[in-house]
Amino acid sequence: MVPALKALHLQWPSAKLHVLVREEAVPVLENIPWITKVWGIPKNLNLLKFRSLWKTLFELRRHRFERSVDFEGNDRGAVLSLLIGAKERLGSMASRGFAGRRHCYTDKIQKAPNGTHEVYRDLHTLEAWNVLPPPSLDAEVRPDPRLAGFAESLLPVRGAVLAHLSTSQQKKEWPIKFWAEIAHRAARARIPLFFSSGISPREQSLLAELKERAPDASLLSQCPNLASFIAVIHRAGVFVSGDTGPLHLAAGLGVPSIGIFGPSDINQWLPMVASCTGLSGSKCTCSGHAQVCGRQLPCIQGVTVDALWEQIGKLYARSSDSR
Repeated sequence: MVPALKALHLQWPSAKLHVLVREEAVPVLENIPWITKVWGIPKNLNLLKFRSLWKTLFELRRHRFERSVDFEGNDRGAVLSLLIGAKERLGSMASRGFAGRRHCYTDKIQKAPNGTHEVYRDLHTLEAWNVLPPPSLDAEVRPDPRLAGFAESLLPVRGAVLAHLSTSQQKKEWPIKFWAEIAHRAARARIPLFFSSGISPREQSLLAELKERAPDASLLSQCPNLASFIAVIHRAGVFVSGDTGPLHLAAGLGVPSIGIFGPSDINQWLPMVASCTGLSGSKCTCSGHAQVCGRQLPCIQGVTVDALWEQIGKLYARSSDSR
């Protein structure tokens, strides 16, 4: 979404730009200097969170926004657009969704075709207002400078390779036995390599399994929040992961990155940053909402250890030369 936000900022440079995201994503945008304020709302609503949401919506309405854009493109985004109450409300229309959705917007545009890269999808929405794309389509993420010391304590070797094992969908996760082989090769090549994972018990169990297969592997201690993890990623010389949020964080931070793709389309989801490269397995019918790939040889395993190791070596050498 950042290139589209940048396009809005360049179109109306004197305007105050507010962004509404899920509360856990606030640290991704809150340190970008040209964004006025980032608001967070809960992902799942209980009674307490529902009250908090209404309070946030009330505060947003008090700003009396001239314009709002719904980049989410779903029913929830449409309703929130209406409740915030900007004079001009832009959103994309799709064949699915509740019947009243079209009444939530004052300006509408047809949804971008399936398979469109997510950056272009958001920029397509802005075409309804004749907003031009920014000169650069790079993502932009800024770490909180106050967390630099904490990040150093977790990742003591600046410029090390940081490999993130988990994603929200198991089918997107590269096998632990492959990661163990990468750990062995890094140790032999004396390349500092650290491993991280998400905070859920299932994701943390991946680190434990890796430690069993590669006892000398260096594991990153669990970060207390996303802002801290962003600061840690910023210290890395190379970042490696599957198709997951941290890959886009690394790309936005300017860290040389490698994305491992299997079920998801690399042409739609690989960060549009020159420092980010991708490796893709074979196309698969598990693309979509299925949690597990049903193939005998899962599609993510189309990316070999040799292929990833070659890319790590290249990026680490370049990163070392630039320091």
